[in-house]
Amino acid sequence: EKQCKSNFNNSSRSALSESDKNTQNQDDDSCGATDRKMERQWLPCQAAYAGSHAGRTVRYGSLTPDTLRAIPSQVLKLFGLDAMDAGMQNENDSNHHTTGIRKLFLHQSQAIESAMNGIHTVVCTGTGSGKSLCFLLPVLAKAFISLRQSQNCLKLGSAAILLFPTKALAQDQYSKLSLLLKSLQENDNSRTAPLRAGVIDGDTPHSQRDEIASECQIILTNPDTLHAAILPNWNKKPSYQSLLSRLKTIVIDEAHVYEGAFGAHVSMVLARLKRVCRVASSPSNTAVEFSDVSQCKITLKSQKAQSIPLFIACSATMIHPEQHFRLLCPIAEDEEVKVLTSEEDGSACAPKHFFVWNPPILDVNGNSTGSVFLPKQPKNTATDSTSTTTMEEIQCPPDLGEEMNEDGLVEISIGSRKNSRKRKRKHFSEGDDAVTLFNHNNYFTRRRHSADETAFLLAKAIATGSVRCIAFCKTRMLVEWVYERCLAILKSDPKTSHLTSKVESYRGGYSADARRSIEDRLFKRELWGVVGTNALELGVDVGGIDLTLHCGYPGSLNSLLQQSGRAGRGKGSVTRTGEIVPSCAIMICFSSPSEQYLWRNPTSLLSRGVAAPPTLPVNGSVVKGHILCAGEEFPLVGNRPVSCLLNEYGNVIGTMSTDCELLGGEVYYIEVEYLFQKGLLTRKTVNAVTQVDEKRMAKVNEIEVYSTHPVVKHPWQRVSLRSIEPLNYSIVDLSHPMQGGKTDKIYNQAAVMDSIPYSRVFYHAFPGAVIMHRGRKYRIDSMEA
Repeated sequence: EKQCKSNFNNSSRSALSESDKNTQNQDDDSCGATDRKMERQWLPCQAAYAGSHAGRTVRYGSLTPDTLRAIPSQVLKLFGLDAMDAGMQNENDSNHHTTGIRKLFLHQSQAIESAMNGIHTVVCTGTGSGKSLCFLLPVLAKAFISLRQSQNCLKLGSAAILLFPTKALAQDQYSKLSLLLKSLQENDNSRTAPLRAGVIDGDTPHSQRDEIASECQIILTNPDTLHAAILPNWNKKPSYQSLLSRLKTIVIDEAHVYEGAFGAHVSMVLARLKRVCRVASSPSNTAVEFSDVSQCKITLKSQKAQSIPLFIACSATMIHPEQHFRLLCPIAEDEEVKVLTSEEDGSACAPKHFFVWNPPILDVNGNSTGSVFLPKQPKNTATDSTSTTTMEEIQCPPDLGEEMNEDGLVEISIGSRKNSRKRKRKHFSEGDDAVTLFNHNNYFTRRRHSADETAFLLAKAIATGSVRCIAFCKTRMLVEWVYERCLAILKSDPKTSHLTSKVESYRGGYSADARRSIEDRLFKRELWGVVGTNALELGVDVGGIDLTLHCGYPGSLNSLLQQSGRAGRGKGSVTRTGEIVPSCAIMICFSSPSEQYLWRNPTSLLSRGVAAPPTLPVNGSVVKGHILCAGEEFPLVGNRPVSCLLNEYGNVIGTMSTDCELLGGEVYYIEVEYLFQKGLLTRKTVNAVTQVDEKRMAKVNEIEVYSTHPVVKHPWQRVSLRSIEPLNYSIVDLSHPMQGGKTDKIYNQAAVMDSIPYSRVFYHAFPGAVIMHRGRKYRIDSMEA
């Protein structure tokens, strides 16, 4: 207890007392009035101060004259940049707040500079530092220039793929990008066709995918869709072939997510994407009619020179950004990579305070004891002497000489469990009444569950009417638990019952329409509180969030920093005077020893030990499935690049990694031979370009190539990127008007409430089970295959 009191410093006491004072001074008519439970004061030592991240002062950067000339003026104007101002570096200039002219931060200017010059770039700066601008401006500039130059050749210009790990993040970026493209079209007076962007993921109808792929210059997707839809069908659907032939830039947002087995699978998907783009961009696979022959030659050379796409990655919590970036993306060792870390971060940032919160101890009736410490046992002299004597008797070894049997073993009599309980109760009854009561209550003493305490703090923040909050939970069940308890607390008082519409839950499994509705309200700041999983952790720019609650330790410091980074960003966190309001992150402990240790030693929450270098387990089990996928997309050529099979001979431009380097290194040959012996790969001899001399004349020889056997149907189904089973069960609302109480099949997708994986359905959603969904309880009626 003394240790906890010393950790609970003056800053945390003043912060908590100030929030309590503001809550108590509100009118009775305000929406911050709460019930009797919510008006209780914080307990001593309940919040332990873990530390703070200091704020940063702004630093601006500039672009070189060559880069400024390469960026169209329409694109600069779109982002509020001035051509003259973007080329001048003035860190003390603060007039842009009043003039409306935007200035580039230091890391933004360096990232744009390298991306426009064709250098692979990785941006690893803090949350809310404007990393999206680092790739949006180069992508739009290149697409705009390419679209304008390709109008005479009847082409759509270059394309870019933006990869996001979650659908929510893709939808957030798509809403911003749509507004930018709409504004760009309104300000562009030329007759150039407008730039278009589209989303291709699991929620996109199949009837719309071909149009999006063939008509849009910017595609927002995820690795799963790339692996299961775009790459397997690139040579079957002209729309996908057109997209990959025009692909020049690949953006990987939240790159820190791609680690472990998931990261190894995604690295294989990106390697397959690179080799398919090389094949699709070859003239032998792209039939284009040009209006002018000389212009066609120029365009063809430009296309070949840019056949290898540019990679841009963004993250806020990568410890070794360059090593992780090179492991994830198919980049050769001799290719240059521009790395931007927190040292180059020029964005302004307000302080962020971290606390570790411990729920109170509950008595036998479930009421708070008013303390976060377990009750101490009352002193009793008689009992102490008795216990001491008993311990001494137990410690003294008995005389076992007469009890030893013929085999030299000691026979110890073990009484029945029932008799031992009786003797235990009899022993308690002989002691003092206070000791007996303590022992009885001590068996039922427990700490309030972290989910209940998180719901209380969330309701407390919502009731103030001035604090917007996100509560992060580790599982779907905890999300429903916290959401249901928060609604119950708000409904318990008539003065706060109207605030229930300001709270929502967000997690995986909801229908696409439900997720889009929640995301729309969240981005428009119509919600004051959200309970969600890590789906809201990854870069979703909610804006105006003041507080983040974490139901238990997120599992890693990177996840904690990502989740807490949702607060203290956006214009909603800036006062009228231009100052950024500090934000706060509170981790609510479970009763586990590890999290109780964090409360007793709060400074260890933000401490980072020795960081091991990043590794991706690209082993045989990972490579095997992707070799089958790559063999169906284009024949495998081993230690040669795929360009050796293309009809380019004397016009080979640029370098391309070999299939062995792209698909696992030494493991490649082992797995290819294994799959060939199993009859899953076929082998044949073909003519290929094996050497190009100084006069750029090609030498053709015979080589062996491998292709996936036709008996292997849909090889992508053999690979699960996220190591989850592909079979899911849909939970259908029988009371929905379109379902009509029928259980034989799904009559309308609007009746689908939720989805659950196969491995969990028999544990959580068996017939008769009661489940929680968005604050309401439902009973499972039946299960149909």
